[in-house]
Amino acid sequence: RRHNRKVSYTKPTQTTRSPSPGQMRWPMLASLLPALVAGEYDNCGRPDAVYASWDQAHGSSYANAAIQSGENIYILGRASGNLSLATMHKSGTYSDHNGLRTAHNTLATMSIHHQTATCCEGTCCDNGQDPASTQIGWDILIYKLTKDGAPVSVYGVDTMPVDGITNGITNNPSKNITGGSVNGGNGPFASIEAIDSFEKSGNAAHVAIAGRHRGRLSFPKADGTLLHFDNAKFGNRANGYGYNAIVAKIDMENNAVAWVSSKGMMLEDQRTSASAVATTAAGHVIAVGEKRGDAGGQFIVKLNGADGADVWSKTYSELDRLNGMESVGEMGYVTGRIKSGNKTEAFATATNGLGGLSSTCESGAGDSASVFAIDTSGADGPAFTWMTQIGCGTGYSVKVEGDYLYISGELDEKNTTVITTPAPTGGQGACALTGKYGGYLAKISKADGKCMWAKDTPKHHRAVSDGTSVWAASDGDAPFIYDASHSVAPN
Repeated sequence: RRHNRKVSYTKPTQTTRSPSPGQMRWPMLASLLPALVAGEYDNCGRPDAVYASWDQAHGSSYANAAIQSGENIYILGRASGNLSLATMHKSGTYSDHNGLRTAHNTLATMSIHHQTATCCEGTCCDNGQDPASTQIGWDILIYKLTKDGAPVSVYGVDTMPVDGITNGITNNPSKNITGGSVNGGNGPFASIEAIDSFEKSGNAAHVAIAGRHRGRLSFPKADGTLLHFDNAKFGNRANGYGYNAIVAKIDMENNAVAWVSSKGMMLEDQRTSASAVATTAAGHVIAVGEKRGDAGGQFIVKLNGADGADVWSKTYSELDRLNGMESVGEMGYVTGRIKSGNKTEAFATATNGLGGLSSTCESGAGDSASVFAIDTSGADGPAFTWMTQIGCGTGYSVKVEGDYLYISGELDEKNTTVITTPAPTGGQGACALTGKYGGYLAKISKADGKCMWAKDTPKHHRAVSDGTSVWAASDGDAPFIYDASHSVAPN
């Protein structure tokens, strides 16, 4: 059982407002912290829920991410079995795909919004697994809701069951490949956990999604047919571990795929995965992720938003675990960590001072949580403009609000000072951390990376802000300690 918590930071002289529905990945408790500039805690309490949405059909489903775009919310996740999203409102009314009503549907009367057809159309052919919960054939889903929580539609990307689909690859007994199925001996699999919309470029109903997959994915097109996208590398078919990173653009107004691509993100014999995605004001897509193996590292790729063509792709062995990204205009803001023992000549330009930079964790002996800015408008690759290192740990989320970034992550129990390269105008910010609670929150200048404040907190994997308050998400079973006077324990 997962226990989740949320903390907020507020200025005492201003009225706070909740983040937009769909911005948080988990249900949480709230703690109010006045004085945003100082990051101090005040009290703990539950938020006032406006509505709650859930999948009520026979099956299992998971929500990985959500965004608000225009007048709608888009929830990205995966599912096995049947899907039937419903919403209970604070007013006492209930809504599903049949509209608003006063009474909750029963299992017998609810409408099924999407059938994943797991396990060979519901008859499990994969060693007796339950069709309602198996990963064999689960679908990737994007649920569209109104801002008030009423379900509108669901877009399902099918991961085909183990059904003998062939792709013409010759058998290779030396690699234990004895069948022609594109899905391999372990069946298809997909984990798509990142989403952003094209609202910045004027189309709030189009979204970009990113993650990893093996086997065949089938994307519905506008004409009712399917776009099949195969990962048929030998490793996938031999042992089931040959994942490929994947990015797709989906038209949620017409429930249709625009394009899907793995270009610039693949290795022939190693796993790759995309961990974050963002769109630019020009309508293009930036994705970051990992390439495994000796030739690997963290990649940053730019895809043309119109057709998915790769504009450029760069891989950096100096970086690790790029977990979060947001964009403004053509600028991208990425958080993760710098690896130990690496120099950063690959980031250097004639003016940014990033050549020869190494991790600040234990004088380069450890990995440092970091956040950095890149200009993605160039034709040859990203131009790094600044990098801020938090200390020994990992960055997990970055949220742009106005002129600032709000970042969160995990931190080892070591004293550290936040350092920006090149040095900001007026000098470094006065931000010091101890790591004693296992995590951090920090406010960073978008222009030059200067730290405005940083706070020792529990481990946070997600934080958002409206400029007045910061809401941070945590999960775990142990009590979360915020300072000597404030802690939250699981109920």
